[in-house]
Amino acid sequence: MPPHRDVAAFEERAASYEQGWLGRLHHEIADRTADLAVRFCVGAAERLPHPGSSFDLVVSTTSFDHWSDQQAGLRECARVLTPGGSLLLVDQFSRWLIPTLIGGRRRKARTPERAIQLLTAAGFTSTTWHDLYAVIIKAVTAAT
Repeated sequence: MPPHRDVAAFEERAASYEQGWLGRLHHEIADRTADLAVRFCVGAAERLPHPGSSFDLVVSTTSFDHWSDQQAGLRECARVLTPGGSLLLVDQFSRWLIPTLIGGRRRKARTPERAIQLLTAAGFTSTTWHDLYAVIIKAVTAAT
C-alpha cells in the first residue's frame, strides 16, 4: 500500500468537491464548522461591542482603508483579543500608493511602514507580511 494513498485519493476527487450535491454538502459542512469554531460579528472597528479578551482572532478584509480612525480601531482590536491572540488585516498596503497620501488619504496607513507604526502603537507584536494579490493587496498578521 503506498504511504500517501489518502493524499492521492483526495487529489483525484478534489476537483469535483465543488460540484453538485457533494459540493453543496462540503460547503454546508464548512459553514456549520465555522459556526461552531468562530463567533462572527459586524461592527465599527473603533467601537467593538465586546468585552476585553473575548476573541482569539480578529479578521479585517479590505475595510481597514475605510476605518475613520485606524489607530483607535487597532486599539479596539487589541483590546478584544485574548493575550497571544492574532489579528489578520488584509488591505491595500504598497509604496505604489504613496501618491494617494497627498489628498484625502494622507492620514491613512496605505504603506506597510505606516501600518507597522500603527500596529506597534496599538500594542501588536510579531508582525508578518504576506503578499495576497498583485503588488498592492497584502495581509499582515500580528499578535497581542
